[in-house]
Amino acid sequence: MIRWHIAVDAILRAGSPQHREPADRIMRGSRLLVLLGVLAAVYGLAMGLFAVRNGGVDGLLQLVSSTIKLPLLFLLTVAITFPSLYVFCSLVDSWLGPRRVTKYVLLATSVIAAVAASLAPILAFFTVSTTSYPFMVLLNVALLSVAGLTGCAYLVRALRHQERVEYADGVEGPPEYASASGPIDPAKRVLLIWIVLFGVVGTQMGWVLRPFIGAPGTPFVVFRETKGSVVQGVFGSLGRLVVPSDEEEPSRGR
Repeated sequence: MIRWHIAVDAILRAGSPQHREPADRIMRGSRLLVLLGVLAAVYGLAMGLFAVRNGGVDGLLQLVSSTIKLPLLFLLTVAITFPSLYVFCSLVDSWLGPRRVTKYVLLATSVIAAVAASLAPILAFFTVSTTSYPFMVLLNVALLSVAGLTGCAYLVRALRHQERVEYADGVEGPPEYASASGPIDPAKRVLLIWIVLFGVVGTQMGWVLRPFIGAPGTPFVVFRETKGSVVQGVFGSLGRLVVPSDEEEPSRGR
């Protein structure tokens, strides 16, 4: 059985100069998948709490749906973006092999899920203290953006740490990248491209899998009709927040 708090702490601290062990040796990939799913479900549960306020069976169904769909969002985003990262790394002849690419992608996504889970109490607090659906939509966008940026920063830090450890141990690798003054490892450039792809795909995936929050006055559905875009949804929520309308038709966004 995984000791969750120990596992999460080990992953979050991996990659810092104080830790000798590289991040990809902390946990097996199968356990990372389980941990990722559990952490994402915690945030999904907090998202679904807003619908419970409306009462009835629909609110409970939305709560269950959000708890299941948020891990699905993370896993589908990884599945869609991973092939491109692997091919790009192979094309630039990176020192990152297929096993390491997989492990670091799972690690970064697990960190995103961990940060999101840590923000779940904040989301739950606002859920019970406001009735504004547009505000909840924008709050979720902001919190998940913070989690995503933190995970990307973690990925860069962990790879830097692994390079230092391996070169110090004499492990075979591209020595020209070992020095801070040397050329930039092509893998890092590839990772920057992948981070952008991951963010774009993840954002659109959230739009496809909506609703997560559950708009007041609308019946429960597992998936809403795919129309418009996430950009329209976000700016629409911002407009309704700034200029509220008492007779506003219930939103069909996130």
